[in-house]
Amino acid sequence: MAYWEKEIRSLVGKAIHRYGLIQEGDRILVGVSGGKDSLSLLHLLHERSKRVPIHYELLPVYIDLGFDSSRAEILKNFFRTTGLPYHMEFTDIGVRANSAENRENPCFLCSWERRNVFFMLPIVSNVTKSPWVTTKTISSRPFFLIFFTVRRSARCSPFKPFSRER
Repeated sequence: MAYWEKEIRSLVGKAIHRYGLIQEGDRILVGVSGGKDSLSLLHLLHERSKRVPIHYELLPVYIDLGFDSSRAEILKNFFRTTGLPYHMEFTDIGVRANSAENRENPCFLCSWERRNVFFMLPIVSNVTKSPWVTTKTISSRPFFLIFFTVRRSARCSPFKPFSRER
């Protein structure tokens, strides 16, 4: 295993342990876009689940935006090879967000609607946690990668409760 891979695995483990991000029996919903950030997060959590003493379940979710469903097929094959249960939701969010009626801010509407779909899924009722990977870039590098590079983040808390119930 390459040095960088060991280092990332170590940093993920330290962050999970330090902030108590995963506990025994957690059901973790992972939003997967098919990009490198979300797939890296899923891979790291899945690989980790095989070698830690606590048991947790991962459930990847892909929300198709309605442009081209070829990515859905690729992800479906990926999920099957990993053996993870998965859920796919097919929508027309991207088409509506980029329609003539919404030229002002398509990214906001698309993001807003995806989160609405994500949290309205029936499977969410049994989920205890949902990690989020941001795609916002800082100095042309995804925040996810910067988090592991600098080993800390002053921009946001690494843990937010999934529901408002205490």
